Amino acid sequence: DDPIRLSISSPNVPDLSLIDLPGYIQVVGHNQPVELKQKISELCDKYIQPPNIILAISAADVDLANSAALRASRRVDPRGERTIGVVTKMDLVDPMRGMAILTDRQYPLRLGYVGVVTRAPQTATILFKKGHTNLSSAIVKNENAFFSAHPLEFGPTSEVQVGTSTLKKKLMHVLEHTMSASLQSTSDAIRQELEEATYEFKVQYN
Repeated sequence: DDPIRLSISSPNVPDLSLIDLPGYIQVVGHNQPVELKQKISELCDKYIQPPNIILAISAADVDLANSAALRASRRVDPRGERTIGVVTKMDLVDPMRGMAILTDRQYPLRLGYVGVVTRAPQTATILFKKGHTNLSSAIVKNENAFFSAHPLEFGPTSEVQVGTSTLKKKLMHVLEHTMSASLQSTSDAIRQELEEATYEFKVQYN
């Protein structure tokens, strides 16, 4: 469970610490240690405790009721106050079905669900193998093309949130909210110290 740390410094990235956890496994493979399932569960439990925000990743082609990530998040965040549901592979289900998943009421999350398509188009994959490095832009373009092709379900007038850029903005908003909340307690502590010091000076030195 020793983490591999990767630091990225740039004026264009937010000050976020992202922890990529191993996915929960249901069945241990024949060539894997029998305690692997338990070890992964214990490792994830260590990082999904408060105040960390949980990105519960679930695939659109798998029922949310079977999502191990959502089950784990509900255990430590039963009211869904610090969990963002990220639904991947939105292009593998019917658009109406995808919209229904993102507006799910059975597993409500205060921070909501965001649907994404992170699969690269086939042409981009071939280019990447040839040494083409701009794979991320090809993925974003492919994602935008899919959601734009279904404006009724995923357009600006719909009630769902889709796209990697939307997820980035949501993470930034959560970061700002968390920072402002912690600043309030710091501000209150400073104000109390100041009041106590003022009172002490008034009593001792008039």
